[in-house]
Formats: sequence, C-alpha cells, structure tokens
Amino acid sequence: MENHKHVLPNGCTFLAMSGGGFGHWAKATDPITAMRDVRQAERQRRFPKTPVFVMYGDDESLNASDFGGYTFSSDKPPTPIGMFTVTDRSIKPIKKGEFNETHLDNDGWMSAQLEDIQEQVTIWENEETNKK
Repeated sequence: MENHKHVLPNGCTFLAMSGGGFGHWAKATDPITAMRDVRQAERQRRFPKTPVFVMYGDDESLNASDFGGYTFSSDKPPTPIGMFTVTDRSIKPIKKGEFNETHLDNDGWMSAQLEDIQEQVTIWENEETNKK
C-alpha cells in the first residue's frame, strides 16, 4: 500500500465533502482537519458558512464521486460521522433548515446515511446472490 499522509495505520481515513457538483472534498487522519481543508477550498465562494459532511472508512474504497456523493465497497461500508456547519472560526452540528427548508439536521442526516448505506449493501449482496 502506498503511504498517504491522510491514511491511518488501519488503512482508514476521514472523507469530508461540501457536496454538490461544484463542492470540494478532502481526506485526513482526523475529521477536523478534513473539514477545515474543505472550508479552506470553499472560501473562494465567499459564503460565511459551509455545510460539510464527514464519513469514516477504508481509504481505498471510500472516495468522492461526481455531484456531491461518495463511493464505497460493499465489503467495507463507511461510517457516517456527521454533517456540520463550518465557518472560519467554528464547527457545529448542522441544524434543520440552516441552509434551506429541506436541509436535514445532523441527526436526520446520520439516520438517512445509515439507511442508505445498509440499503446499498443489501442491493449489492442480492446482486451477488442472484449471479450464483
């Protein structure tokens, strides 16, 4: 395995993303650094705050995808860490409606991510079973 400064000794990393087609992402060995790196990249937009979500998982399979999503391997599903409001001076769990009326709060986002990950893993497992 190639040595990357964002990879923990167990092969995992924290992936932070601002989401959307024009969002930014960063990987780090801790969630705070990953979120700060995303906020730094987002500063060019001049918004006072940035919504950033964080996932923890296997570095090789957990990656940013197009349009604000992420990819992972079915045998190494990631763990959602949370969705945060990040400014130049603070990081706080996101509140419901903070960025728009339909925006989930941190707890709602966590629940949705856990459901989505489990659903995707189940789909992949069923596809593998049906191939046999």
